[in-house]
Amino acid sequence: MSHQEELEGQGTGMMRRGLESLESFSQAMEQRVEMYALVLVAICLCVLFKILNVNNSPEKSIFYCSNQKFLEEFLKRAPELAEPYIPTRFWGFSGHLQTIIQGVISRLHCPLVNGHRVSLKLTDGATVTYDLYHAIEAHPDQGDFTLCICPGIGNNSESVYIRRVVYNAQLNGYRVCVLNH
Repeated sequence: MSHQEELEGQGTGMMRRGLESLESFSQAMEQRVEMYALVLVAICLCVLFKILNVNNSPEKSIFYCSNQKFLEEFLKRAPELAEPYIPTRFWGFSGHLQTIIQGVISRLHCPLVNGHRVSLKLTDGATVTYDLYHAIEAHPDQGDFTLCICPGIGNNSESVYIRRVVYNAQLNGYRVCVLNH
């Protein structure tokens, strides 16, 4: 065996050991990536469960009233209020998911509602405005019902979600009054 053949044999052996080392390093990296992916999924699930309040358990409401007789009569007429509220697990405990879904739906379809604005000048000089929308369909009970909506701060009758509520109420036979502030 010549010196050159001996060097080639050593080079091949080193290359083989290098490839084996590279393969074992590659396998170790794949295992680490899989582990990091599992950890990331677990963290995302924990955050999601925390945001959606999925682990909350329903509790009975506590009522405070200075007139106990009135409270008893009120609860007698609406006994459901004394029971614990059990929302759906998917989105009932938190409004975050509902807000996201509503935002997506609103981009796809936002109804146009026709009403008229009413302005009232108060004794202290302030002006109150509200929009009044008449029912599109008859109410199933053949009654004349008005739904009053007072949107939260920074919203009014022109907000997308308010227009959607107004439209659906009109279709169900309600006159709708939306306070603008």
